[in-house]
Amino acid sequence: GGFITVELPQDGRLVIQAADGFRPHVHPVGRWFISAPHGDAEITLNGLLVEGRLELCGDVKLIIQHSTLAPGRMLNEDGSARFPDLDSLVLADDCDEFADLAVTIDKSIVGPIRLPSGCEGLTIRDSIVDAPKVEGVGQPAIAANDDADKPGPPTTIDRVTLWGRVYVKELTASEAIFNNRVRVERRQSGCLRFSYAPETSVTPRRYQWQPDLALEKEAKRLGYPSVDDLLTQERARVRPAYTSVHYGDPAYGQLSHNCAEEIRIGAADGAEMGAFSSLKQPQRETNLRIRLEEYL
Repeated sequence: GGFITVELPQDGRLVIQAADGFRPHVHPVGRWFISAPHGDAEITLNGLLVEGRLELCGDVKLIIQHSTLAPGRMLNEDGSARFPDLDSLVLADDCDEFADLAVTIDKSIVGPIRLPSGCEGLTIRDSIVDAPKVEGVGQPAIAANDDADKPGPPTTIDRVTLWGRVYVKELTASEAIFNNRVRVERRQSGCLRFSYAPETSVTPRRYQWQPDLALEKEAKRLGYPSVDDLLTQERARVRPAYTSVHYGDPAYGQLSHNCAEEIRIGAADGAEMGAFSSLKQPQRETNLRIRLEEYL
């Protein structure tokens, strides 16, 4: 517990890493402030459970690996988020220097991210970003502020599952599941491929995108012109379905067996979209079926 401040020297490198077989639990009372006031510096958090907020300032490179910044800070006894309105990763209120601030999140779970568009960039891979609802109202997962009227930084997302709206300056995404609306300010650059997002999303060019691809295929099969009622059914079918959407559950973020095939095998290599794409579950299932047929 306590107030944690880490001030990195110029060109400094700091790694805070769990020992093998341990899972350190960090619960700052207040905030965990990380700054690099004298120039380029890097800090890596690896293998930690953090029930608190990270505040950043200066030309710092933050790398979060195999860690959890608990969505909603911590859980109530019923499994709900204790503080659903509090963010996990933010720019410090009094910070004026952040042009070279960059964040990389890899194989981790984090809550809402609040970084301005002037940051160098945000990269997320093989992770979950979860913005808990506040009194039933969804909060932004990535944006510059809680109202989501200012965009977050240029963002790259690979094999990530996100709950909450996303509003960023630029976006490149692959094999991701955006459960809520996406809005990108600069749409001339970037690309979204082999991913899912609601139809109301405003994005750069799309390739192999769901549900657009499924709707186009169904419309061609049914014949033009109007097939609105049948396409409404297709929209309802081609959407993410999960075993659990509650942080703390063993099956948190896992796609349901009833999820549409377009999402379960919608990645570029035939794996599932989202945070568990790297497990190659569809390929494992196919290989198992082939072996069963051979030996039985």
